[in-house]
Amino acid sequence: MRILIVDDDRAKIDKIEEVILNKFEVDIVNRKYSYQSGIKEILNSEYDLVLLDMSMPTFDITSRDNGGQLKEVAGKDIMRYMKRKKVMIPVIVITQYDILGEKAIKLSDIMIELETKYREFYLGTVYYDVTIENWKTEIIDLISKIF
Repeated sequence: MRILIVDDDRAKIDKIEEVILNKFEVDIVNRKYSYQSGIKEILNSEYDLVLLDMSMPTFDITSRDNGGQLKEVAGKDIMRYMKRKKVMIPVIVITQYDILGEKAIKLSDIMIELETKYREFYLGTVYYDVTIENWKTEIIDLISKIF
């Protein structure tokens, strides 16, 4: 199985990757840290699964660049782009926020929208909280549905 994780929080990615590698046979886990690098990777490589953060910077953060603007619903925007380009890789959204952005969009409202608009490849959303262990089981359950 080939997995892509698109998230700007490296510690969160480490924990997610650890759970996946301990439970599933995985050939490769690639990481991308921004909206733009995530889209490029999705379009230019083949994956069996994408784990996608909801909020992330436009570009990768480097020692010379702050990553541009924060895209509050970058995950949703990536999924919209995937559908437009007919890239139907299964997606699991993993987010640390139950309220997103300045407009205070509820995660539950975004989940309903994702289920409606992207049902061909959206598997579900996991609320990530490092202090609570149930996110691990939720990821494993969603991945187990397809592999």
